[in-house]
Amino acid sequence: MMRLGRRASLLVALFLLTCAATACAECAWVLWSGSGGASLPVGAWDTKSRCEEAKNERQRTVGSAVERTTVTFVCLPDTVDPRGPKVR
Repeated sequence: MMRLGRRASLLVALFLLTCAATACAECAWVLWSGSGGASLPVGAWDTKSRCEEAKNERQRTVGSAVERTTVTFVCLPDTVDPRGPKVR
């Protein structure tokens, strides 16, 4: 009887891990641009690798056009907002 309980627990844990991995795989990735303490969303992609490709392209484009200004780009899941919580 004890083995059955362990197997059931293991199956439930495996199911929950699978659901969590699937949910993360389905999330969108947002490219954020930051300069002078302000962050703005630039665009969104369905995978992190596509977001990273867009980030690299933006860095090449902006890097050659901007002088004396620091502009950063970062890809984050769509559930993360680098601007912090909204004040209500």
